[in-house]
Amino acid sequence: LRILDGGRVDMIHSVIDNTGSSGTSSATLEGAGSRGRWNDVMVSGGREQGIKLDRGAKLELRKVSGL
Repeated sequence: LRILDGGRVDMIHSVIDNTGSSGTSSATLEGAGSRGRWNDVMVSGGREQGIKLDRGAKLELRKVSGL
């Protein structure tokens, strides 16, 4: 999942699974204005990072878990 340059994704009761992908993180938010609110989300399968925030991105997390 990539959210770039002002994009927004809000999630509730979701699973982000990067297993089998060549990417290094399960979710990336990058760029000023990129944001999201995640509630009850499980993140798995990131090779180097689970969630990557870069260049001013913001993410509000509640009840987020990882494998």
